[in-house]
Amino acid sequence: ADFIAISEEFHTVFIRGVSQMSIATRDRARRFISLIDELYNRRARLVFDSEVGIDALFDGDVNMEEAERAARALDLEKELQFDRMP
Repeated sequence: ADFIAISEEFHTVFIRGVSQMSIATRDRARRFISLIDELYNRRARLVFDSEVGIDALFDGDVNMEEAERAARALDLEKELQFDRMP
């Protein structure tokens, strides 16, 4: 419910310092993926910085199906942003 409220209130969300996620941090990874899903579903933007690239954000046995879906959503948003640039 919190992610829905955030995505309804803000058209862009900024997050600093997203670290690489693994099986040891799977709860945090699951919450991050849920946030990405809600923002994507409500057409809100996510801007974040990370110590690693998007391809390396989810390392190891984090539910790879969810991680890949989130990565596709991020890639799609990245492509859409480039398409909108003047």
